[in-house]
Amino acid sequence: MDSDPTEIEGKGGRTAEVVRQSLSQSKRKRLVQQRLRNYQQIMRDVQHKKLAQQRLRNSQQIMREIQHKRLAQQRLRNSQQIMREIQHKRLAQQRLRNFQQIMREIQHKRLAQQRLRSSQ
Repeated sequence: MDSDPTEIEGKGGRTAEVVRQSLSQSKRKRLVQQRLRNYQQIMRDVQHKKLAQQRLRNSQQIMREIQHKRLAQQRLRNSQQIMREIQHKRLAQQRLRNFQQIMREIQHKRLAQQRLRSSQ
């Protein structure tokens, strides 16, 4: 086959150059299609990665909220314990004041009885 581009081959009437261009066009088309498939795969991979990262951020946010809830519950329990201790202290102080009042009344009663005996 001569490299003369004007030489006609076969019944199709196409030149050797046209045949070469046609072959390279089909190669180019296959390459373009492969690049398109590669690009589409990359885009799917990027989308999957973005979704995975979003799920990770969501999970981390949920874990932070759970931790905050636990801390709030612990602070509530601590406050309730402190309130119970304050209430117990107040009750103990009230019992002490009641006891001291009773002791004063007993003392006053004894003194009154002594004065009564002394005056007789």
